[in-house]
Amino acid sequence: MRLRYFARSSQVWKRHLAVGLGLLAGSVAHAQAPDSLATLGRRVQQYSQQALAEQLYLHLDRPAYLAGETLWFKAYAVDGTYHRPLRLSKVAYVEVLDAAQRPVLQAKIALAQAMGHGSLELPAELATGRYVVRAYTNWMKNAGPEFYFQCPITVVNTLGQATAAAPAAPAAPAYDVQFFPEGGQLVRGLPGRVAFKVTDRQGHSLAATGTVADARGTTVATFQTLKFGLGSFLLTPTAAGASYTATVRLPP
Repeated sequence: MRLRYFARSSQVWKRHLAVGLGLLAGSVAHAQAPDSLATLGRRVQQYSQQALAEQLYLHLDRPAYLAGETLWFKAYAVDGTYHRPLRLSKVAYVEVLDAAQRPVLQAKIALAQAMGHGSLELPAELATGRYVVRAYTNWMKNAGPEFYFQCPITVVNTLGQATAAAPAAPAAPAYDVQFFPEGGQLVRGLPGRVAFKVTDRQGHSLAATGTVADARGTTVATFQTLKFGLGSFLLTPTAAGASYTATVRLPP
């Protein structure tokens, strides 16, 4: 499911949810009759168990650093369906990527009781620019890099040559809202769970509420963040290629 910002105001942000159904939608279209709600519930539960989605979240100590400083972070592993601590992986991998998506730093940390912490020493020769902190586990590799945790940071090198050679870093958005469909995609006619997270510019979790509307503007789901700025809601796509708009209301 591709996500991009649709519109925003000082307190209301909207994101466009393009639901990719692919071949799964075609298979459901040939079903002879709709299943009962109980049967659908069992199928969703079985699918959730078979396609266990692990998600990793990092809290960074700040959004900007000087070259040569230490980047500190805490890591949390949660179940992608219910956003409860998930004690599945024992090791997490953390990277710092440059503008070309090349790793300039790599490390691994231990996870105990679904939590971990660590630090990265930013090289003194690191050029001024925009970088991305990326984190994942071995289990998350099954879903692909698009489901890894990613958070932008700014690095400033006070040495004249490094600063002059690097492009100016773009201003960071005040808020970040991301959506994660369970299993990577939703299936037409079946209720699917969509997880989301809301953070501020420093990566701190935020309380938020919101609604999801179809192309006609009809509200089809509501949601609210729980712990760590995370939450989820159920969405049943009605057609292949259907589009939905999520309106997220942030605190004043």
